Amino acid sequence: MRTFFYIGKPEERANIYRQINVLREYAEENDLVFGEGTIIKAEPHPDGSIDELEGWYDLEWRLNENCTVVFKNLSFFPFRYGEGYRKYMELFEKGVSLVFIEDPTMSTDYIKDLAEEAKDMDIISEAPVPEAVRLLVYSGFKRIGQEKAERQKKIKEGLADSYSRPGRKTGKFDKLTPELESSLTDLIVKGGSQTEIMIEHNISRNTLKRYLAYVEEFNRLQEKKDRDEMKDRGEDGEKRDR
Repeated sequence: MRTFFYIGKPEERANIYRQINVLREYAEENDLVFGEGTIIKAEPHPDGSIDELEGWYDLEWRLNENCTVVFKNLSFFPFRYGEGYRKYMELFEKGVSLVFIEDPTMSTDYIKDLAEEAKDMDIISEAPVPEAVRLLVYSGFKRIGQEKAERQKKIKEGLADSYSRPGRKTGKFDKLTPELESSLTDLIVKGGSQTEIMIEHNISRNTLKRYLAYVEEFNRLQEKKDRDEMKDRGEDGEKRDR
């Protein structure tokens, strides 16, 4: 059995580092290899654009029923709505396991176990993939699509508000290009030479340190927020159980 970790195209630059932290932690907890050969991500083109499907197709041809692909959450699955549903079901029927760390009810093992329980209780039919399972998967992709559209709207509104404020500092992260972001990602995941990155991207050591410090602080705050939200969800669940 082989496990891959998929890093999807982020909506915000720092999202890529949050993905890395969550995936690395999952790998450590499950004694899995997280490094070169198991990490799949789309590399930026010379013009700075990113086609995440290139990274996905580089992975997909290697997948079989003994493989598992781990994502931070369902929003980083590289297909949307109906297309995402069809690709998910194709992999589901092929026997490929998909793990969504922050959306565990969309992970294939969970859905398979749920379906078996429902069959035993005569809730759903004995079909290989009951319609109820297909509906559950489709509803998950629809929910993610709606949430993503809402996030993008908030991001655009936030940027517009930021640029409209007087005294805004310009240029603070202007050099954080997709290529530099990719290099920083490799530095965080695999280690390497900061000097080589400075030379390749023509940035000073202070600039490099500032970007790394920004990412570290952003991740720290995000992880605290995630822990608080998980704690709140747990307390809510206990209250409902009572």
